[in-house]
Amino acid sequence: MGCLTRLIVVGVGGFSLFYWWQPWEFDWQERPAPKSNPAFDLTSLSLFSPERKVLIVTAHPDDTEFYIAGTLLRMKDAGVQSKLVVTTDGDKGYYPFEDAARNRRIRQAEQREATTAWGGSDTIFLGFPDGQLTTSEPLIRAIQREIEIYLPDVLMLFDADPPPRASHADHRRTGEATEIAAKRSGFPLTLMRFSTMHGNAFIDVTQKWDQRWDLLAIHKSQFTDLAMGRVRGIIVGSATTAGKRIGVEYAEPFRVTTLPGVRRADPAPSLPTPETPTPPSSEEAPKTPPEGGPDSQYL
Repeated sequence: MGCLTRLIVVGVGGFSLFYWWQPWEFDWQERPAPKSNPAFDLTSLSLFSPERKVLIVTAHPDDTEFYIAGTLLRMKDAGVQSKLVVTTDGDKGYYPFEDAARNRRIRQAEQREATTAWGGSDTIFLGFPDGQLTTSEPLIRAIQREIEIYLPDVLMLFDADPPPRASHADHRRTGEATEIAAKRSGFPLTLMRFSTMHGNAFIDVTQKWDQRWDLLAIHKSQFTDLAMGRVRGIIVGSATTAGKRIGVEYAEPFRVTTLPGVRRADPAPSLPTPETPTPPSSEEAPKTPPEGGPDSQYL
């Protein structure tokens, strides 16, 4: 084997090992858009109503504040009932030199503070390993159990069909598992998928633009001044693009569909407690408008 060939083999092997180890995924070929993705009439949903119950399912502490902070602040002002479920423990344990226990304790405390700031009633950590999620039966059952306990009208989740071409694997697995859990629950639900490339509904967050940065800043362990500059550019770019769709300065995009089902009157979970990882101890984790008219597709 020649020197050049060996270098190529070593290079390809090294890249493959690195790609397998790190938690991000990239679709080398763009996935097709959803077959049916008509504009969704958000006015029919009455999202910003005190009667509405919203369950948000994310992968990590800080996901809600990164992707949908403006929407959450508007929900708080409207008196919407909301609750957060985070699938991982947020410890970044896949990095070899991280203090996983410290990360877990700090990041979970930051998320609880942020949830309170945007009006959520509770934050539930399912405790699955950060950076190592699979669309497993225990994960699906754990999410389904939270749906059956809370009985939401609206479920906010990562868009996994398709996800952004470059995205965290935990986001993809959380979105996939939440979709399956929602269908299994048999409840009538409106699914509002964020981190989407195929938004069919847009929420105007211009009036909450300054406040949304205050929420993100709660996650001091994750967003240093240097990191915040890069993150701000990503968020501004996405919100500006979405805003142009509905003729406002800033908006947050969602891909919205509905699931038929039967509404149950009282929370009586049909599932046994799923086998999820042992949660951390209390010492570690203290608790121009599109067609259809401007009013039909955004709020």
